[in-house]
Amino acid sequence: INSLTPKPTDIKISTWIGFSDDEIPYYSIAVRIQNIGLSTISNERILYYHDLNKDSNYSENEFIDQEFLTTSLAYLDTDVTSIGVDDYMTSQENYFIVKVEILGDVDTTNNISYVKITKKLPPQSIVVNEIMYAPSGDEPEWVELHNSTNDSLDIKNWKISDNNSANKILITTQTKILPPDSFVVIAKDTTAFNSIHSNTPSLLLQISTLPSFNNSGDAVVIFDASSSIIDSVNYKPSWGGNVGGKSLERIFYDSLSNDSTNWGTSEDGSTPGERNSLTPFDFDILLKRIFSSRNENTFTLIARVENKGLSTVNNFEINFFDDKNNDSLAQSNELIGTKTTSNANLIYKDSMQVSMDWSISFSGNKNIICVCDLSNDERRSNDTLVSSVAFSYRTNSIIVNEIMYEPLAHHSEYIELYNRSNDTIDIMNWKISSVRDSNSSITQFKLSNTTLNIFPKQYFVLASDSSFLTQFSNFDKTIAKFLIVNKSSLSLNNDEDDIVLLDLTNTVIDSVHYSYKWHNPEILSTQGKSLERINANISSNDKRNWSTSVSKVGGTAGKQNSISITSTIPSTTSLSFSPNPFSPDGDGFEDFTIMHYKTQTNVASIRIRIFDVKGRMVRELAHNEPSSAMGEIIWDGKDDEGKVVRIGIYVVFLEALDAFGGNVYTTKSAVVVASKL
Repeated sequence: INSLTPKPTDIKISTWIGFSDDEIPYYSIAVRIQNIGLSTISNERILYYHDLNKDSNYSENEFIDQEFLTTSLAYLDTDVTSIGVDDYMTSQENYFIVKVEILGDVDTTNNISYVKITKKLPPQSIVVNEIMYAPSGDEPEWVELHNSTNDSLDIKNWKISDNNSANKILITTQTKILPPDSFVVIAKDTTAFNSIHSNTPSLLLQISTLPSFNNSGDAVVIFDASSSIIDSVNYKPSWGGNVGGKSLERIFYDSLSNDSTNWGTSEDGSTPGERNSLTPFDFDILLKRIFSSRNENTFTLIARVENKGLSTVNNFEINFFDDKNNDSLAQSNELIGTKTTSNANLIYKDSMQVSMDWSISFSGNKNIICVCDLSNDERRSNDTLVSSVAFSYRTNSIIVNEIMYEPLAHHSEYIELYNRSNDTIDIMNWKISSVRDSNSSITQFKLSNTTLNIFPKQYFVLASDSSFLTQFSNFDKTIAKFLIVNKSSLSLNNDEDDIVLLDLTNTVIDSVHYSYKWHNPEILSTQGKSLERINANISSNDKRNWSTSVSKVGGTAGKQNSISITSTIPSTTSLSFSPNPFSPDGDGFEDFTIMHYKTQTNVASIRIRIFDVKGRMVRELAHNEPSSAMGEIIWDGKDDEGKVVRIGIYVVFLEALDAFGGNVYTTKSAVVVASKL
């Protein structure tokens, strides 16, 4: 029989794919039955198989459905039916076999149709998950993709581009299957990539023609085999990843790809081929910071924790360790204590502080280890924090002791500090700040970037320029240290200003709000004369504790203040002489006497006059001279005209005018001028 000659009974099948691209895609197989035999037929049976093993042979275990067509079909008549196959679309590529049967069919070669349905992937089935667009050193640029579906997906013939989407670059021409929740890293140079990331746990592909992604902002676009866009990211450097060697990480797979809040700089530098450091687990608590506060000899250790997990955290423990051997390992013999937190109700991204008191006599930097114990924590790598914690110093352990705010021309401003404690104090990272009010600019000087120990009763001077060393040429470096900042001034105001001393924790150790009115009012001009502190144990802001330096050079930088009183103010005003008697005859033996005086005031203007036995004044040794509570003055035995006085008894009269209260304290005593026998 001729092949074109119709047979008595013969049925033919053809198929095509039906697809509805609604909000929820719908796949079907349309079947067309045609009677190409001469006899009229009916009751055709259609059988449907899911070819799971893709061998183009149907078997009973692959059977999914059947259908009987009751319409009578004459010669060349057709009938059409269809079946939905969504429930059987178990992978990206799905294979089906459709078979039609009719009793007495002469030719069964045209009774079977083979159908391949490639599932159309919805956007973000595979997402751009991490971008290294600003690598450092030899690291190449790379992009990480993530399979966000529950299906294994083949990326054969997929493509990638930058913002020039017309230039699509093939990712691979080979079958490359991405299992659900897995990654693939695409790098320009896998050899260079592996030299940086030697243990990448995911699929790694090289594309030597991978586009160069701009540091100023660009796009990463992913296309499937049909060139449909699966995902695209238009990143900007403000999103993150603009720090050399740190990648731009996606936070949530299912959030919008172009939401800037869904991206950030990797906390681990980069995480190619694994879960991003920014992608939250259900349970994850992070130790962010350890710091301390002080109340006398008791410190409070404070750990700041953040819930990085999506689930609310209630119960956890923080263990505090003193890393005595600085090995960064928490050991049982270093445990300070444990703080248990219950019912914290700490939600995602919220933070809280967990504190614990610790009685210790210490100041400076100390390594502290905190370990957080959350029973179901899914990321243990951020449960331990080793931190150099700064412990503040005692208030007034170091004090502002002298201020030169109005030096003479070509001389230096300076501030002197004094360690009044019995401890050696390291002033590394200490600062002197000038904070007057919210409308003033702040001038701040760091005292040292490295360890600088100030020993007990030792001084430290901050000077504006090197003229300081000219003015104080005998500066004793064994009892004092100094820092010259090489500036025209320290920006100290001549009327009033603040000087604030801050330790390494920014705790205020001492502060002074000085005023020009603190100077001795009996001194007409105080330019070139410093303000000196009288007593280290009296308040820094008590104006009665400051006055004008009586030093001949205008200040006492690096040594005891000229008006300093370290003991109780004398209860009486007194005079004494040594030697007494004395003989001013020029023979080199006891030609002078030293008058030792004490007054009942911190700061005074003194007047000393000498009278003979008849009450006549022969000499005025001091006239309104500034003085501290105690002092010495020399008499050479001469009168105001420079002549040696006669042998006899002389009365010395001392008057001391209190610079603060206006009181006058007086005393007198006798001294004898003698001669050799």
